[in-house]
Amino acid sequence: MKKIIFLFIFAYFRGLGQPSYQDFPKDLQLYIRAENNVCKIPIKINFGGVASPKSEIKLFRNDTLVHSQLYNSNDINSEILINANLSEYKIDLMDLSQSAPILLKSSNKILCGEAVLFYGQSNIVAGSGVDDYNLSHDDKFTRNFDFDNHLDTTSLKWYTGKNPYASIGTLGNAMMEYLKDSLKIPILVINAAVGGAQIINLNTRNEGNQFDRSHYYGKMLSRLKESGILPFLKMMAYYQGEAEAGSWHVACNAYPNEFIKLINNLKEDIPLLEKFYEFQINIQRLNGNNYVERAGYLRDFQRNSKLLFPNLIKTISTTGTTPYDGVHYGQAAYEEKGIELAENIHRDFFGKTNIQALEAPNLIYAYYNSNKDSLTMVFQNDQNIVYTSELNYGNYIRNMNAFIYFSNSNTDDFNFQSSYVTLNGMANKNTIKFKLNGIFNFKYLTYLPSTFSDIHSIYYDGPHIKNQIGKRAFSFYVVPIEDTKRVENSIPDVPSNFYANSVGLNNVNIAWESQGENIQYFLERSMDSISFYPIYSGEGLFFKDNNLNEDTKYFYRIKACRNSCSGYSMTKNTITYKKVSNQCLPKNLSGIMIDTFSEVIGNNIQSMVKYENANVNYSASNYILLTHNFKFNASNTKTFKAEIKACP
Repeated sequence: MKKIIFLFIFAYFRGLGQPSYQDFPKDLQLYIRAENNVCKIPIKINFGGVASPKSEIKLFRNDTLVHSQLYNSNDINSEILINANLSEYKIDLMDLSQSAPILLKSSNKILCGEAVLFYGQSNIVAGSGVDDYNLSHDDKFTRNFDFDNHLDTTSLKWYTGKNPYASIGTLGNAMMEYLKDSLKIPILVINAAVGGAQIINLNTRNEGNQFDRSHYYGKMLSRLKESGILPFLKMMAYYQGEAEAGSWHVACNAYPNEFIKLINNLKEDIPLLEKFYEFQINIQRLNGNNYVERAGYLRDFQRNSKLLFPNLIKTISTTGTTPYDGVHYGQAAYEEKGIELAENIHRDFFGKTNIQALEAPNLIYAYYNSNKDSLTMVFQNDQNIVYTSELNYGNYIRNMNAFIYFSNSNTDDFNFQSSYVTLNGMANKNTIKFKLNGIFNFKYLTYLPSTFSDIHSIYYDGPHIKNQIGKRAFSFYVVPIEDTKRVENSIPDVPSNFYANSVGLNNVNIAWESQGENIQYFLERSMDSISFYPIYSGEGLFFKDNNLNEDTKYFYRIKACRNSCSGYSMTKNTITYKKVSNQCLPKNLSGIMIDTFSEVIGNNIQSMVKYENANVNYSASNYILLTHNFKFNASNTKTFKAEIKACP
């Protein structure tokens, strides 16, 4: 193998003085992993005008030295690569210009993992039970980035997950714990939610300076920017709407426009945001005599918001979650929702394959039979619905027929709605068929009250429409009733919720949602997004693609067939993981050529180059041994630049 050696000539020089750190990790800092499971830690240091500086960067993993690099430049401008795993890293900067090395700077407990932004109001602040939860869980591999004091917006710093003042909350803690244990990577949550805040307040944005900390939105963005995660953040959770639903109809009616404005602002300010997890708010208790009919309208908008932003928004149902007091939840409920959020993230970004188990029943449409004496609700194809007509609570009974409403108007007036139109219901796969109490021609259908309290319970405690694994259906409001069953297309729809995620150095998990019965799925893979090759066909809903190349991008598409075939899905791509070797890193050189010579040693040609005014970002010692495919073309006295990829 041909080997080339750059020879550095070092001269004696004094200490490095006071370096300027343009970029250097902070204690406890978490970096967001790239798709190949690698974090890049930028190092940018200037030593001023020191003659012949000499320094060293040391990298430790779990207190064990795994790598060191020597530098002989006034500027260090480079990156250190680490993998996302349950390891703590430390980086030391050493001054080697003296007779004995001097530690100039050290950063400890650095992590590589993932980050989730929380925004909304009190139910994602989720303070109930947080102290008890923290007592029983470790926060070594969880992180927070927050203000020392929320009254002082000038000081931001890194913390472990329990600090400061347990601000991540129980929902966030449960989500972090699930992801950390399932994925074996560290997790950061930035919880910027504000208890009691209406969406219009959360959405107030200084158009001249979106980081203006006098607004909630600006404070949130500032935390993302100062933590360094803003250019890399991919996921966000949002739970809000109680302030409007418990207020009055005008606030509910204004909610959709404010929400759309918020999403557009976020898309502009968080450029890589891929998933926005939105919780549909629960049925709130009656606030005195303040029955807010349009709370049902707000909840239905939340149910359907993913139709406005189909590749961004995922909705999560909270209907029937307990313990609940009609406004806030207890610790167990926040933990339940945190785990459900984590499972969605696991599916969308980390290859969880049983995606059907994550979806709550969501009404697609409802229709009358030809006599108008029965009505059928139709949910997603892959749902198996369980219908309970009544629940006996001992001293009282609730009947589902009381909470299915029919109307001819979608106005604010509850008096226009009629209940007990349905007599009984029978679930069959993804449908419920109701016999009606007569012949009717109502135009609209609503499931569950807009607000609820009675003498038995301050909150709505059931019954609920569920699926076979107990997930409760989204509530819906004034959905138009269709006159007939929709004609089933002989050509299946394009498979929806199609995911392809790397889960290792050589593996990708692919999953998709059912499009009905007796359907064959055809999955294809490509290396260039142009030429695709079949890798799976069958009725299954997931596939694990094995024996792939490390750190390589793959493209996938799928179609569904039953007699005829759908079109292909949108192409999904992912990059298999890369295993970082901390024993070598990319090296960059520039300088002016002084002399070159070469000699034959055994079967190898070794070339040496002397140069001056060199900028060396990485060097293994006082020379760099190049790989055989390195190309170097420059004559004496000519300026040269070279990038040497010395890692395997």
